[in-house]
Amino acid sequence: MSFRLFSAAIALLPSLAFAETGVVLSGEGGLVIEGDFRSFDGEFYRLDTANGPITIAGTGLDCSGAACPADLRLELALDPADGALARLMTYLVQSYGAHLGADVREFHGAEGLRRIEIDPPEGPVSLAVDFEASAGAWQVLRRSGGQPGRDEIDTVLAFDAVVPAVSFDNPVTGLTLLAVEAAVAGEFPDWQGLGGASGVPVDVQWPEPLAASGASSSFQPGESAVRHTTYSDAADAVARNPGGLGPVPLSEIANAVPLVVTGPCGRGTLGMGDGVRSGDYPLSHLVVVRRDRTRLMPIIRDFLDWSASPEAWPSVLDAGFLDLSVSVVNPVRDGRQEALGADASSDVAAIEAAADAALDGLTRLNLAMRFESGTNSPDAAALFQIERLVTAIQSGDLAGKRLVFVGFSDADGAQDTNAELSERRAGIIRDAVLAELSQDAGAVAFEAIGLGEARPVACNGVTWGKGLNRRVEVWTPRR
Repeated sequence: MSFRLFSAAIALLPSLAFAETGVVLSGEGGLVIEGDFRSFDGEFYRLDTANGPITIAGTGLDCSGAACPADLRLELALDPADGALARLMTYLVQSYGAHLGADVREFHGAEGLRRIEIDPPEGPVSLAVDFEASAGAWQVLRRSGGQPGRDEIDTVLAFDAVVPAVSFDNPVTGLTLLAVEAAVAGEFPDWQGLGGASGVPVDVQWPEPLAASGASSSFQPGESAVRHTTYSDAADAVARNPGGLGPVPLSEIANAVPLVVTGPCGRGTLGMGDGVRSGDYPLSHLVVVRRDRTRLMPIIRDFLDWSASPEAWPSVLDAGFLDLSVSVVNPVRDGRQEALGADASSDVAAIEAAADAALDGLTRLNLAMRFESGTNSPDAAALFQIERLVTAIQSGDLAGKRLVFVGFSDADGAQDTNAELSERRAGIIRDAVLAELSQDAGAVAFEAIGLGEARPVACNGVTWGKGLNRRVEVWTPRR
């Protein structure tokens, strides 16, 4: 027989009610418990015994009696904010089923995939994942800043970014963020004013899901924008149109081409790969599952843990997103420009020379931590980056390495002050990582240095550029 439980922050119902029939629970060491069966939620049995009601973990226990559950299906409802996120969750659910060696069944309706059922080969508990929005469903969304509410918790699954996309036939390769915003708003009649060909109109292709995603509030479409119900339709329209321009997620860019987003000084980052993972790209965001802080049943907890683990990363990449891996940044693909060059002032050249000397023989990891405005408190994205680094250390991927936490600042203020401030912030992040590791640091060595305003990743002449430059990077000796 089959019983169902609607779980956790999904519509979690009270425990399943079964007939008040006598059952016997037995386990190792001669443990025997008799009583009237009340419920089993996939983890705990609840019985009425001669000595009163008890709740006991079911791990390692055998249940005998007519009322014992033969099959229990936990139902998880997901509410992805857009089609790309629905695709990601579909890939993850399917791969999780394969990971368990389970029988995986899909159910489709007029709108597409509605439900996936996972029946593991062992155990009485199975999982059904519903993709139709319902009250209490877990949200799958893009988070560009802030944290969940006090009673909520996020599980981070992937990185993504909003990128200004153009056609392959468009010769423009980069724009300032201000110019992109103005163009999307309809303030440029043709591409000549943006460095492109004259007479080619700027045809804005606007994806409606972007307005509700929370991933970027900086873009507002003008009246002439062509509106699309999906990201993929907008990206396809951009790719087919030599004058097309549209802000779309990297995960949905398809045949369109992303532009480098710069500041007024020309320094900028392409919204791909390690530039997004490190947050050097200004429109980066995290993909999260958001749920209430309620106790989860084991199979649902295992699904979430697995979805955020390295084993799930191939599925994340297959779905078009960026995985959470910590790795060395290829200098050729580093998202930022390096030293300012021969035209820099003598003071700036000296700062860059000192940075070159301090980082000689080191290579950067693809993560960075930034701070709440005007404080030494790591921001929401930095807290996850710390967690990401801690996980990599605990996994042994960095065993035997020396990790150098390198602080950088914006260009406001005196150079000496900036150097001291950046070193202090590097120490704050180093100490936060050590606190999370507790006794698990292993053979990894830690160091903190400050390089002040050296090696900016963005222009200090704009607020968002200053925010990106106030950061702590992590470097390690080259192999």
